[in-house]
Amino acid sequence: MDTVKALADWGVHSFFPLWREKSLDPETGGFFEVFDARGEPRRDADRRVRVQARQIYTFARAHLRGWCDGLEAAQSGWDYLQKHARHPDGGYAHRLNARGEIISDLRDLYDHAFILLAASFLAEVTGDPRYLQDCDDLLEFLDTRMCHPTGGYIEAVGAGNVPRRQNPHMHLFEALMIFRQAGGKGGLARATEIHALFHQRFYSKDHGVLFEFFESDLKRLSAETGPVAEPGHMFEWVWLLNKYALLSGEDISPAAEHLFRNAMRMGINPSSGLLISSMDETGVVSEHGTRTWMQNEWFRAACVAKTRGFEGADVALEMAGRAMLDKHFAVSLPGGWIEHFDGAGNPVGDDMPASTPYHIIGALIEADKLLDSDLC
Repeated sequence: MDTVKALADWGVHSFFPLWREKSLDPETGGFFEVFDARGEPRRDADRRVRVQARQIYTFARAHLRGWCDGLEAAQSGWDYLQKHARHPDGGYAHRLNARGEIISDLRDLYDHAFILLAASFLAEVTGDPRYLQDCDDLLEFLDTRMCHPTGGYIEAVGAGNVPRRQNPHMHLFEALMIFRQAGGKGGLARATEIHALFHQRFYSKDHGVLFEFFESDLKRLSAETGPVAEPGHMFEWVWLLNKYALLSGEDISPAAEHLFRNAMRMGINPSSGLLISSMDETGVVSEHGTRTWMQNEWFRAACVAKTRGFEGADVALEMAGRAMLDKHFAVSLPGGWIEHFDGAGNPVGDDMPASTPYHIIGALIEADKLLDSDLC
């Protein structure tokens, strides 16, 4: 398991020292949106609210594991959200400029999933009841403004709602489980509803893939996009289904192994050794390029596969780990990464978006847990 150890070492000794030093804007208390190849923030870039929430979560998690002194940064980021992004209707705006002024007051489901995740983890780390109250307020907003009559939630308040996506529901599923861990009332019951939605709508047992886009009733695939499946999300659901099984006490869904096996079979680009971005239900590729988050979710799923005894787990661990270390993290800046590769395995651009560390810390935690187990 040299690859697993190398990945964990990179996180502790390279990634977190860089990220803790550079991420927080000392003038506003919020987080920078994107960094250049030297690790310097692009100070004038607009700020997505979901990225602010992801950063809060990332620093709170790193603090809890003793990887960096991140709690102050996380709490500062939360206060920034409350001051700048809170909407009068109880939700949160979608985008701010660098000065913290709202430039889009769309209330987006994807954003709110991460805001719930951030507040839930702050509640777990600090034990401060104000964060659980913020969670309850946010869930009340979702219940009153964003529930969809056919199941799940609308895409946004203030925008069109077709096609509907599995992706925001996936992240809300994760957030609700963390809310449950933090002592939130009703978190597991709500997560169970999305777990059922996954099986009834998003996951195709016949094809062994996870579909992304749907019509308003969630029963039909989007006429606009057709049958789109993303291997990165298939791997992400493997980890989430395992998390749900551990929390609920149920057996892990057979869908987890099915998704893992098919993402391995259909989702790897033979030219680059990296995951493809998207395909149809038969594996015909629609986007050959890849991003950092996909390899991180591949690795997280491989860690689950290892602990669950799935066939091919060791091969997946090595392939996903090497894809991260030899491709995405192989840069001169310690702790930096290459965000985007094309289908031929060539880097595309040199920006490092602050949305990615949410995925990186997930992989690092699974690497650390695996090293602490008797499986390595």
